[in-house]
Amino acid sequence: MIRSYFIACARYFLKNRLFTLINLVGLATGMAAFILIFHYTTFEKGYDQFHENKEAIYRVASHHLDEEGSVIGKYAVTNPGFGPMMKRYFSEVKEYARLVHTLSFMPKPVLSYRSNKFYEDKIYYADQSFLQMFSYPLISGDRRTALSKPRSIIISESTALKYFGLTNPVGKILTLDMGARGKLDLEVTGVMRDFPANTHLHVDMLVSFNTFPANWNLDEYLDWADFYVYLQIHDGKDMGTITSNLPKFLTSVLGKDAKYYQMFLQNIQDIHLYSNLTFEAKPTGDGSLMDLLLLVGIVILVVAWINYINLTAAKSIEYAKQAGLRKMFGASKGQLCLQHIVNALVINLLALLVAFSLSQLLQPFLSRITAMPANVGLFDDKIRLFPIFILVLFGGILSGLYPAFLLSGQSLDQLVRGNFSKGTKGKLTRQSLVVFQFVISVTLIALTLTVFKQVKHMQNKDLGMNIDQVLVVKGPASKDSTYFDQWEAFVNRISEYNQVKAVAASTDIPGRKLGWGRGLYRPDKESRREVPTNIIATEADFFNLYDMKFLAGRNFSLLSNDPGNSAILNEEAVKMLGFSSPGDAIDEKVMWDENGDRYEFKIIGVIRNFNQRSPKQPHEAIIFPLHRLLNPPWTGAYYSIKLRKTEYDIALKHIKNAWLEILGDNPFDYFFLDAFFERQYKADQQFGQVFSIFTLLAIVIANLGLLGLFSYTVVQKTKEIGIRKVLGASEFSIAKLLSYEYVRLIIIALAIALPIAFYAAGEWLRHFTYRIDLGWWFYVLPFLATLMMLVITLTLQLIRTARTHPVEALRNE
Repeated sequence: MIRSYFIACARYFLKNRLFTLINLVGLATGMAAFILIFHYTTFEKGYDQFHENKEAIYRVASHHLDEEGSVIGKYAVTNPGFGPMMKRYFSEVKEYARLVHTLSFMPKPVLSYRSNKFYEDKIYYADQSFLQMFSYPLISGDRRTALSKPRSIIISESTALKYFGLTNPVGKILTLDMGARGKLDLEVTGVMRDFPANTHLHVDMLVSFNTFPANWNLDEYLDWADFYVYLQIHDGKDMGTITSNLPKFLTSVLGKDAKYYQMFLQNIQDIHLYSNLTFEAKPTGDGSLMDLLLLVGIVILVVAWINYINLTAAKSIEYAKQAGLRKMFGASKGQLCLQHIVNALVINLLALLVAFSLSQLLQPFLSRITAMPANVGLFDDKIRLFPIFILVLFGGILSGLYPAFLLSGQSLDQLVRGNFSKGTKGKLTRQSLVVFQFVISVTLIALTLTVFKQVKHMQNKDLGMNIDQVLVVKGPASKDSTYFDQWEAFVNRISEYNQVKAVAASTDIPGRKLGWGRGLYRPDKESRREVPTNIIATEADFFNLYDMKFLAGRNFSLLSNDPGNSAILNEEAVKMLGFSSPGDAIDEKVMWDENGDRYEFKIIGVIRNFNQRSPKQPHEAIIFPLHRLLNPPWTGAYYSIKLRKTEYDIALKHIKNAWLEILGDNPFDYFFLDAFFERQYKADQQFGQVFSIFTLLAIVIANLGLLGLFSYTVVQKTKEIGIRKVLGASEFSIAKLLSYEYVRLIIIALAIALPIAFYAAGEWLRHFTYRIDLGWWFYVLPFLATLMMLVITLTLQLIRTARTHPVEALRNE
């Protein structure tokens, strides 16, 4: 019995090859799009899921408040003393682990083994408990003792290959050049696998935390907020108790200063998609965007099924007489329904096989536009494929029900004559499908326009500086008493080249997350409220090179006769310190305290705010002291070189030769600042590309479905069209008759879609500090685009129908 259904199905597909092919392509394309989106969003939502203790590990984060209690900073890092203090204070805390990047206390370090010498970005100091708390696998070494001794280091698999080749690195000595802090020999005690891409940390090396000098007393230190602090909670303990007691804890350790802080805990599974804090270890994603993209994937799949329903419903009229004959010879309504469901299941399963193959072919392309690692295979996790199969099975059954009921619900006479009833219920169903497709099209078009306009707005926004033709060379890690002599010799040498327009040294450059900061305050204020302020030590040429504008005061003297306590502030720092205007800040004093010392500066100038990072981020308070007079050991050095519009390769060759001659003991490492700065837009550009590609697919599939439904309508109106033609109706009037209903349905769809799109666009834009306004284009362009697609989709069918000879239209009547 079952066999006969499949035989009938095969005959039906073979007889209607073109129709079957169109359905197969539409369904396979929709399924492939859904599979790729599901694969990508599952990867994003799977961050840190591999840790055995993931449910119990939390990161300590904080908000900094001003005098009025308003949030002025949101930070993923905090003070090292909070780890041991919270373990003592909260019985629910089983263990803590601290992690700190070397950027916080040394310039960009150079790591060397014999002749192999490289700058390294991803070196962290970590507590021994870090290896017990997290499940990052070790290839060699004992995770219980690998970080227990001072001057121990664990390196990643790729780092081991870079320095030691194929030899076993355990027991070997790596030398860490910390600049003015000297050199440190570290014994390799373990090799770990490279951190997976779907974790919120990116670490190449871990140095034992107890390598820090004991007199730093980090277990009690509460004035160095550069540490990632993690807590592991005892199994079964209530997080609510800890959360409710955090204000009391802060008061117990900070006293009256507790009012300037809000502490909260983040489960590590939530960090990648649901944390948007300053000083994240890696760029984070956006959970709401992943939900939106997954919704788009489901919509594409549903639209593909609607497409199948529309085409099958239109084709069912041709199939009606065959169904009538089967009913005449005893086929029941259930058997007719089951045949359509079998047809739908078979075509859906065939489409799924094609979709899996197509997805496999397109996965490298998806990896390129999303930066998802290419080695994350589509079939790596077989369990994730099960819900896809169940969803397709369920959808296949549903997509076969409407055509099945459409035929089985007709009388024998109607089936044999092909004269379907034109009841209100059937018409309402068809109109609902059209409105749904138009709602999808309008919503996706509006959101795609919003994404592209916002990304373009960020790229074209006035950054408050000029970063064109700026080559940045990373300064030397080793800085001794001869450093400034070497710097001056290097500047003098490269300034002789015609390609070099200007040179400036600084401890940091635009586009980087600033790692040097202190609590700045005004000594003339009684409260002496500290404002978190970043520090970039510079020279006078820095502001000229980047074309930064002064709002008040002046630049450092080019003759180098400014006193060491001179400083320049940016507009944001002036505002946060409570000055009424940039002019009022000139000649005033600001201070910060550090390790018992007090640093006092006289404000000689105020520059306009510039975007230190992406325009997605708010402006940061920054103070600029003189580089030659404030050069602590933890600061790095960057040499910004403004080039003329000539051959960059020639300029680079001259600069490299000068470096090797004067500073040759250090690796020559460089980049162009505009490309470096552009990396900050990458995540939003990637989302825009992914969203627009799948939006286009959804619209194409929706219009195929619309074409199928329109074909169904034309078949239904064949007799009416023939009669109108006999009575002298023009081609234009026939086209107007057939398209009028669809234009009316577009208006209904706009009323539904635009509020949905407006809400979704607003939710996405709220993540940007500087964002576009949703103007007239948001409402007009989606309407025009949808109308144009309707015209293109229906024009050929309208022309063919309107030109059909009335005898042809009435022949079958």
